[in-house]
Amino acid sequence: MVAQVLDSVPRISLTTLPTPLDEAPTLAAELGLKRLLIKRDDLTSLALGGNKVRKLEFLMADALARGADTVMTVGGPQSNHARLTVAAARKV
Repeated sequence: MVAQVLDSVPRISLTTLPTPLDEAPTLAAELGLKRLLIKRDDLTSLALGGNKVRKLEFLMADALARGADTVMTVGGPQSNHARLTVAAARKV
């Protein structure tokens, strides 16, 4: 259901997805788990990556659909969101 809704929302590709899952057997054993997988969002190909890239794919598609030629955002000093927004805007 959620996937169908997301498929209907405009989106542009900004990075290489999906990012891989890495096994973490030592940490799993330390935590008493049979298996632990770490999602490697640091391996997205846009400005050192992170999970914010996925949201920006939707936000940038919306900005383009509206004919925007400027994108603005706010964030604290050294904001990862601001850094990724700049990279996404440059790419678009």
